Amino acid sequence: MNAQYLNIKLKQNAVALFLGVACFLTLPLAAQETSTEPIKTKSDKKLSLTDKGYAKEREGQYAQAIALYNQAIKQNPKDPEAYFRRGNVNLLRHEYDGAIEDFSKTILSKPKNSSAFINRGISYDRKKRVCEGSS
Repeated sequence: MNAQYLNIKLKQNAVALFLGVACFLTLPLAAQETSTEPIKTKSDKKLSLTDKGYAKEREGQYAQAIALYNQAIKQNPKDPEAYFRRGNVNLLRHEYDGAIEDFSKTILSKPKNSSAFINRGISYDRKKRVCEGSS
């Protein structure tokens, strides 16, 4: 292969990457997070407890989601995904202490999970605001 061909391919890949990122950034964040469609699977029996909890979470059935995440954690206390998902539900329910604890456990297991750090920071911030508002 000659240098000109490689240079053209490199430019095409860079453009494709840029367009992909640009398209993703233009999607409304709320639409990504608040979909109420159930997770589509071939068989509900193949879903893990964490996946079933996430399906309930997406449907807005937070108490059921928490119960499923609790079962998943009981079966596998080292599952960072179950802690992360339960932390998200706790954050949605304004249960900031539980969210902070779950995100911290996620971080201990998966220190590269940047979302856990971000969500823990949000939890601390919202907890602080609630405490300041009650003073």
